[in-house]
Amino acid sequence: MNCIWVLRKAKGHNFGRMLLSKMVESERWADSFATIALEDHWSPWFKKWQMEKLGFKPVKCIKVRHKIRHVNEPFRIYLMWMPVKQNAVSPNWDEEALLKGADFCMAHPLYRPERMGTEKIMEKIE
Repeated sequence: MNCIWVLRKAKGHNFGRMLLSKMVESERWADSFATIALEDHWSPWFKKWQMEKLGFKPVKCIKVRHKIRHVNEPFRIYLMWMPVKQNAVSPNWDEEALLKGADFCMAHPLYRPERMGTEKIMEKIE
């Protein structure tokens, strides 16, 4: 799941929960769903507590530092998982790809500008 963004002015109407419900319903074949969550990140999106409220559980975590923005503010990225069937297998992630950031949405908190090419915009710490 790339994004479950709901406009701030639409908050409090359960639109996030409705979007997630529609996604689960439309993907009946899926055993589980995965996304990321952030903790101590300056963005108001993808907060860990928000994903937990939607039913996701953290399965992995890395602490990182952004190389371009807020370089002195380390944050955590969580792999979040929501099994919907008994036989669901916990997901895994490619940390090296994750450290490069996202290139599919300029509003994404981990967005990597095109000028950066394939360079990593984050580095793992600890």
